[in-house]
Amino acid sequence: MSNGSYLPSQDSQNDKNWYLVDAKNQSHGRLSSHLAQILMGKHKSDYGFNIDRGDHLTVINGTDIKLNSSNKLAYKFRHSGRPGGASRKSFKYLLDNTPDKLLRNSVSGMLPNGPRGRKMLRRLRVYPTDVHPHAAQNLILIKLDSE
Repeated sequence: MSNGSYLPSQDSQNDKNWYLVDAKNQSHGRLSSHLAQILMGKHKSDYGFNIDRGDHLTVINGTDIKLNSSNKLAYKFRHSGRPGGASRKSFKYLLDNTPDKLLRNSVSGMLPNGPRGRKMLRRLRVYPTDVHPHAAQNLILIKLDSE
């Protein structure tokens, strides 16, 4: 009898599913954490921290994300670390112009750093409306709890 831990093999990675997530009226932070867990593969029973078991995600209605705090709408602050490197942009401006970058940045902070995390992030696709070109992949709709 073996007392070792079970680790899934690298060969069993071919069962990647395609999921569709509707971001309408979803909280930005909670949505990001759900997306990161699916991209990492933590929702699967044979999750391994060193093996990429995540699935493909297509997010629609990316501009309809809601925030729970009203002062976050005022600005997002970023600093490069150099003198004069402060950058302030309103959340509304980012949501209207680049909704995919807004969601991708928050999800990328929750993924592993390095090549593995960048590979996971390439499987995330965000669209501002409900029109997307991935109908041929037979997307599985994921219902997330909205609060």
